[in-house]
Amino acid sequence: MAHQDRLNIAVFIDFDNIEIGVKSTLGENFDVGAILDALKERGEVVTKIAYADWTRAGEYSRHLTNTPSAWCSAT
Repeated sequence: MAHQDRLNIAVFIDFDNIEIGVKSTLGENFDVGAILDALKERGEVVTKIAYADWTRAGEYSRHLTNTPSAWCSAT
């Protein structure tokens, strides 16, 4: 895809439900990096927001805030 044809992409993740679904169906932890890598092939990720009960998902919250590109987290 040519540079001028690349999309600006906003990512909004319902983290609680995705994390529960991945764990119950695949028996694995949710890897948001795999999602972002796939989206980066389509365009530039300009905004990333993950919604969750971060008191329950604290370990993931720390991981997301320590990634090279910033995430916004919302409760």
